Amino acid sequence: LGRVAQEVVRRAQGLGMNVIAYDPYVTAEFAAQRGVRLVDMETIIAESDFLTAHVPLTAQTANLIDRAQLKRMKPTARILNVARGGVINEEALVEAIEAGEIAGAALDVFAEEPLAADSPLRKSNKIILTPHLGGSTVEAQEQVAEDVALQVIDVLNDRPARYAVNAPIIPPKDLDFLIPYIDLAERMGRFLQQVSGEGGINRVKIAAHGELANFDLAYLKAGAIKGLLSNVVDIRVNLVNAPLLAEKRGVDFVEQRLRQHEARYETMLALTISTPTESWTVRGAVLQGEPYIVGI
Repeated sequence: LGRVAQEVVRRAQGLGMNVIAYDPYVTAEFAAQRGVRLVDMETIIAESDFLTAHVPLTAQTANLIDRAQLKRMKPTARILNVARGGVINEEALVEAIEAGEIAGAALDVFAEEPLAADSPLRKSNKIILTPHLGGSTVEAQEQVAEDVALQVIDVLNDRPARYAVNAPIIPPKDLDFLIPYIDLAERMGRFLQQVSGEGGINRVKIAAHGELANFDLAYLKAGAIKGLLSNVVDIRVNLVNAPLLAEKRGVDFVEQRLRQHEARYETMLALTISTPTESWTVRGAVLQGEPYIVGI
C-alpha cells in the first residue's frame, strides 16, 4: 500500500471497486483513511477479482504469487503485474490460465527482459503483454523536463528541491558534531525496525538530550526514518526523501528536546516507536566518536 498502490486505489475506487490490501508495514488505520480494508495474504488471494502487485523484487517477494496461491484464487480472477518481474511465477501463471484456475493476466514486467520470442506468455490470448515502457511516453518525458525546471527555480529562490538525491546541506559549524548522531539515529532506526514485528509503526518519537537539543533535529529525524524504512520501501531511502516517505505511510513523528542531560551521558539520543500492540525505546550516545546503543 505504498505510493504507487495508493494511486491505483484511487482509480479503482473511481470505478466503483471495493479495495482490499495486504501490506505488513502499514496499520489498519492508515488503510482505512484511504477507504481500504487491510487483510492478510490468504484473504487477498481468496477474495480478489483483480489482483495487482506493487512490491520490490527481493528475496521475500520473489515468486510471491506461486502455484499454491494461484490454485486458491477465483476462476474468474485476473492478475496484473506492473511492479517487477519475478514477483509472480510466470510458468505457474501460464499453467493456471491454461487450466482455467484463473481467467487471465496482464504483465508489463518479466523475469527476463526483453521477453524471449518463444516465451509461453506470448502464446495465450488471455494474457496481455506490454514492454515495460511506461516511463517513456511523450507525457512522462515532458513532465520530467518540467519538474527539473521547477526545481532549479526553487533552489535559486532558496527553497528546497522536492526530489533532491543528495543529503541536505548542513552548516559547516554543525557538521562535525551532527554527523555521528545522524549515523547513530539510522542505526537505532534499523534496530527498532527489526524488533518491532509486523504490526505497522504508527508513531515515532525522537528525543534529544543535552547539547544535542540545541540543534535542528531534522537531520536526526531523517536518519531515524532511513533506518526504520530502508528495508521496507521499494526505493532507496535517503536523508532527503525520508520524511516524505514516513508521512505517506501515516507515521506520526514527534520531537522532544531535553536540554538537561542524564548523569552518565552528557549528550544522548532516544528513539521510541509505537505499534497498535507495543512500544519500544532505544537510547544511544556517541562515545569517543563511535555510536553506541546504551539502553533498550
